[in-house]
Amino acid sequence: MEKKGLTNLMERLNKKVLLIGLSVLVGIIVLVIVIVVLSNRTTTLTCTRDYKVSDFKFKEELIVEMEKSDKKENKGKDYYEIIELNINKSVTIGDKLNKFPNYDSILLDKFKKAYGYLPKGSYKVDQKDHVTKVKATLKDKDTGLILDNINIIENSKDNPYDLTFNHVEELESSKTSYKIGDDYTKKTILVKLEGLGYTCK
Repeated sequence: MEKKGLTNLMERLNKKVLLIGLSVLVGIIVLVIVIVVLSNRTTTLTCTRDYKVSDFKFKEELIVEMEKSDKKENKGKDYYEIIELNINKSVTIGDKLNKFPNYDSILLDKFKKAYGYLPKGSYKVDQKDHVTKVKATLKDKDTGLILDNINIIENSKDNPYDLTFNHVEELESSKTSYKIGDDYTKKTILVKLEGLGYTCK
């Protein structure tokens, strides 16, 4: 009798252990499915671009956060909507030209004007040791970034001091702007950014 009761107890314990094991397994499977679904809804592009004009070294890091577009016109398509833009951009004046303080002044003025269209508090322009830089983060609908907004043109290859400094400060008029809420396929935005000289991953 004792043996039979012990056997029944063991059977009940085995069933409980089996049920607990199955519950844990189902929970893990559900969690994995949720993670996969959520990871397929969002994507992050980290892009960099380094180049030099005369004695000015440009360095940029652009981070584009995107999520699967829920817009009616994009239903069933592989479109992603930009939900956040981050840029870190700097221009360093090299040894040949950094002895002329007017270049620091010109660059600081151009940076302030070129990013002046952004909402207050979303960006910061700074200058130290011949490096002018900006850091900006955008999340609000219809705000955006102009990527090629500061240009330095060498007017003469023989004269390194003959330079023209240009800036763009109107978001709508720029062909290299990206706005929060814009929709792209991954391939389209990659092709556009790589066409501007960015390396993305």
